[in-house]
Amino acid sequence: MNKKISVIIFERNVGSDLIRTINTVNNAAQRLSDLSYEIIVVDDGSSKKPIASDIENVPYVSRLVFLNDTVGISGAILEAVKVCKYENVLPVPGHNMFAEEAIVNVLKLVDQGEIVIGCRNNLAIERPPIKKLASRILRDVYRHLTFYYVGDIHGLILYKKQDLVEFLRPDGGHTNAISVVTPVLARGGRLIQTIAPINRGHDQRPSRRAIDSIPHPRNVLHVLGALKSARKIYRSSS
Repeated sequence: MNKKISVIIFERNVGSDLIRTINTVNNAAQRLSDLSYEIIVVDDGSSKKPIASDIENVPYVSRLVFLNDTVGISGAILEAVKVCKYENVLPVPGHNMFAEEAIVNVLKLVDQGEIVIGCRNNLAIERPPIKKLASRILRDVYRHLTFYYVGDIHGLILYKKQDLVEFLRPDGGHTNAISVVTPVLARGGRLIQTIAPINRGHDQRPSRRAIDSIPHPRNVLHVLGALKSARKIYRSSS
């Protein structure tokens, strides 16, 4: 039986990195003969819009969603979920972060669990120092407060569509993974994990900005609030 998945590529002001991401996802999906897939691109209110004609000429992009105003990662994913036709959903950042191997590893595990996490195994090499430290702190704090076996709460994560609809808050921003993974695991959902390497040289990507080297203070505050909520959910389930 064919596995089926909707891949959501969300982006804002990533320029040429978007096409690279689309090609990476398509190349990965093409390597799995038993996979039916669609690619949905959602532009989160970019100040410099992607060239629609360029994307429309890519035959394996099923749908384009252009948002007039920026709604954040969680909001953009939810807008794309509205047009997903498959039960399995894989959100992928459009700045060409994940290597083809990462996409393949996660796609191979479609229908194996309610949550599939691709853990960034080369995070220490390919991330800016401050963001690398922030990711490690978040990983360890999340594991301390909730489920100790979660390898990378901000990795490449495959969800069930109904779980995104139920648990993802439109204004959740960078807390999207915490807000969905936690309640799914708390109710006994099955977690499968694999490795998901970041592209070599990702820190030198064309769309990189100086501000991308450090976590945004607003995002830090949102994550702290999400961790507090995750702790409550975990304690209520144990």
